[in-house]
Amino acid sequence: MIEVYEHGELTPVPTRPGIQARSLIGPKHGIRAFFLQENRLDDGATIPMHYHPVDEVLIVTEGELTVETDEGTRTVAAGNTAVIPPGTPHRLSNRNPAACTMLAASAWDHSTFYREASTYLEGAPRQ
Repeated sequence: MIEVYEHGELTPVPTRPGIQARSLIGPKHGIRAFFLQENRLDDGATIPMHYHPVDEVLIVTEGELTVETDEGTRTVAAGNTAVIPPGTPHRLSNRNPAACTMLAASAWDHSTFYREASTYLEGAPRQ
């Protein structure tokens, strides 16, 4: 049987000022093999430098996302997808007055992703 879920509202991320998020698919939908989350970053919002043991896919749907790695800085505009390879330290931010909306996906149980699959090199871990 096909299940249909309402997306619900974006809610503030307590440890990330200027960022709101909502789960589109993950454990609360009975899915533990991967997740899809929508994030909205206001001007100046930043996710500190961190890395994961799995690919992270970032699909920008509105605005521009700045992705910083050891190799340099890339601006990812709406309509584009960035794939962060496993083990790649990266920082995500919005450096524009307009909000940036992105979808983030990874092959990991979202209920343990920030605790078990995210190593932070700066700042506090996300909760």
